[in-house]
Amino acid sequence: MKKAVPVNMMGVVIYISKDRQRAILWCEDHGPLAYVRREKALLDQELAIAIGDCVNFVARTDGDFRIGRKLELARLPPVSSLPALLGTKDAAGPGRVNTGNVVYPEFTKQRRCG
Repeated sequence: MKKAVPVNMMGVVIYISKDRQRAILWCEDHGPLAYVRREKALLDQELAIAIGDCVNFVARTDGDFRIGRKLELARLPPVSSLPALLGTKDAAGPGRVNTGNVVYPEFTKQRRCG
């Protein structure tokens, strides 16, 4: 059997249960979710990891599951202008029109088999 090689990865916490010491992470490679069990970082009051936090971790595959270990909060630079940018009409950029979602008619027609 091939031995799984651990990979450093970034992810987002999408579920957490501190009393059961478990969490589920969405992974940056859009692959399988990572499951975290009995990780000290989940109980660390200083880290205070919560749903929605970006974390760095080590991922390894165990059978059909991806396991996350060594969680650390990701240190990301703040984007203080983001709320203002999202609230403006010209959020699409200079010279572009922000028209919202586009619906293509060929994808909205009901297709029938037979």
